[in-house]
Amino acid sequence: MHSILLGNGKHHLTILNESPGKLYYIGADVTMGAINNRLMTIRPPTSLPRMPRDFFSYASWKANEWLVWILFFAVPCLLELLPIEYVAHLNMLTSVLHIFLKKSISPEELNAAHIVALRYVFLFQQYFGREQMVINVHLLMHMKNSIKYLGPSWTNMAFGFEGANKRMLEMKKGTSSVAQEMVSKYLSFRALPLLCNKFASSRETLKFCEKLSGRPLLKSVLRVENIVLVGKGKRTTLSDEENACLLTKVSAPQKPVLTYDKFFMDGVRFATAAHCQAAAKDDSFVSVSGESRGIIQKILCLEGSGHPTYLLVRELVLSETPLFDDEFGRLSPLQKVPFGCYGDS
Repeated sequence: MHSILLGNGKHHLTILNESPGKLYYIGADVTMGAINNRLMTIRPPTSLPRMPRDFFSYASWKANEWLVWILFFAVPCLLELLPIEYVAHLNMLTSVLHIFLKKSISPEELNAAHIVALRYVFLFQQYFGREQMVINVHLLMHMKNSIKYLGPSWTNMAFGFEGANKRMLEMKKGTSSVAQEMVSKYLSFRALPLLCNKFASSRETLKFCEKLSGRPLLKSVLRVENIVLVGKGKRTTLSDEENACLLTKVSAPQKPVLTYDKFFMDGVRFATAAHCQAAAKDDSFVSVSGESRGIIQKILCLEGSGHPTYLLVRELVLSETPLFDDEFGRLSPLQKVPFGCYGDS
């Protein structure tokens, strides 16, 4: 959080924005305006912790804003506005951070990330000079050992601790046994949404739970294994094209089926393209059949045992042109975005 995001990420962008006369300078009003226009047109999925914020205010960005900038926004926003070798250099930090934040990291991945981190540090001095080699840049060379002995970076980032501390302080009401009161309330409030979604059956109970938690709970849901379909399904007659797609998964043509606008799977939200069209966030993009990408057109739930659920997805045609020349030897960060599931349940 402090070393890579508020450290390297912020330091790197500050150099690019505050070095007039340099080849890599992007601090001119016209250039920053172009970057800002790109940034503000991005509609990220709800799984990202922050919406894009005005590029001109980058100095006041929070740590989670630096996280999404480095991982997702930086490369597409800077392409063709910053010389390609400098974009590729920043992309090294993106690739390293992506590996460091994986749920599990193999020894081969850790070694690959370490090699890219060393090259990033070497080029940092070559591009920006020795005076810019601050401690956070140097610490990248030691992240391998930190992850080797302590686990992926997400296991010891400060985000969860700082967020939990803030919520616990808000729960302090009494003047005695303060610590016990805060911990007891915190654990109860953490369990409340899960218990209500699972067991609450009456509208009065839901309203009571909403009042306690301070946020609305899901009122109308259908659970299919690890999928939660949200809202009331609408009976829809499928077109011939849609039925033909569905026949690749089922044995007979379907009568009117239930369609939904959105669902949750393992805590991640997905929605149809039509539902996301006017929204600030877009949860309609998914990964299908491995490396293919697509846009959710319809979410179907069939009648019968188990309520089998399917997605109708329109596949995207992706360019196979590499983003950077092979000489840079980069790992591609743009392939690793939050995606969902396409299947028969």
